[in-house]
Amino acid sequence: CLLTIEPSFGGGGTNMVLTEGGASLNLWPNPNRGDELWVSLSEVGTEVRTATMDLIDLNGKRVRSVVIPIEEGTARSLIDLDGDLAGGVYVIRIVAGDNTFVERLVIQR
Repeated sequence: CLLTIEPSFGGGGTNMVLTEGGASLNLWPNPNRGDELWVSLSEVGTEVRTATMDLIDLNGKRVRSVVIPIEEGTARSLIDLDGDLAGGVYVIRIVAGDNTFVERLVIQR
């Protein structure tokens, strides 16, 4: 299993991709106000049709789960966070086929 940690100049934070291919995840804005979050996935495989995104608080509780549609190995989705998340650090976990992505998300209030 290859673990890649790269700086994310587009919105802060780091990407942690647990995959053997060239798949990548980008989240922005991060830090976030808790209203809207953009998610971009690339090179997850043309056979993959959906990804599951879980938003997990630091106590390990899943506070939200979203299915993201994937077309031709890529996705770009706007996720409505409803503005009801408390300020703090959350973990985003996205599973798309054999790819698992983990990213931290900071909600600033």
